[in-house]
Amino acid sequence: MTIERISAVLCVADLSAAKSWYEAFFGRPADAAPMPSLLEWHEGSGGIAVLEKPDRAGLGYATIHVDSIDAHRAALSARGLTLGPRQSGDAAGIAQIADLAGNVITLAQRRLDAGAE
Repeated sequence: MTIERISAVLCVADLSAAKSWYEAFFGRPADAAPMPSLLEWHEGSGGIAVLEKPDRAGLGYATIHVDSIDAHRAALSARGLTLGPRQSGDAAGIAQIADLAGNVITLAQRRLDAGAE
């Protein structure tokens, strides 16, 4: 038995508005639209699925591990989106952004000097 992909599912009330926001977030159109109420962006071994489900809108969280928060901040800014302030922890730094529905996406960058396990 093999798991091929795991996706975070973020619910929104208005898929049309969310489509524009996520296209700006990812810098490209959705990779798939398997149903009229669902859009998918595939990244690495996972992805984000955006589902139109008004009763669950804005309650989701997703974490995306990145190589550089600063590079992603600059790219998002160029596309009209603002990433929140950087927060530092023992092993990683994070910055967050919320979509139009209020779902929170955390960008996490592992510290290079974090101890090897």
